[in-house]
Amino acid sequence: MPEQADPAAAVDLEDAAATLALHVYILFEHKSHPDYWVLLQLLRYIALQGDAYRKQHPEAKTLPPVYPLVLYHGQSRWRMPSDFHALIRPLPEALKPNTVQWHSTMLSSKGLVG
Repeated sequence: MPEQADPAAAVDLEDAAATLALHVYILFEHKSHPDYWVLLQLLRYIALQGDAYRKQHPEAKTLPPVYPLVLYHGQSRWRMPSDFHALIRPLPEALKPNTVQWHSTMLSSKGLVG
C-alpha cells in the first residue's frame, strides 16, 4: 500500500481586487518522538500531493503551495533538522543552487523545539 500524507487542509484566500482563489495545502505531521528523517518523509508526502493534484487537475500548469508543519508532542527536546540541506551535507556552495532546499516549521505542545 503506498504511503499517504495526513489529509491536507485547503485554504481559499480571495484577493478582492483580482477575485483570484489561492489554494494552500497545509501538511500536518504529528510526532511523539524525535525523528531525524521527518523532512524526507515530508518531501515524499509533498511529491505525492503534487501527483494527486496533477491527476485531479490535468489542465493545470502549476501546483498549489504546500506548507509542511510538524506538530511535536514528545517528552524530550526536538533537535532534528528543519532545513533539508542539513540532511545532505557536506554540500559544496557550487551545488546548493541545484539541490532541493526547503524549511519546515516545527511546533511543540511543550516548547521543546530547538
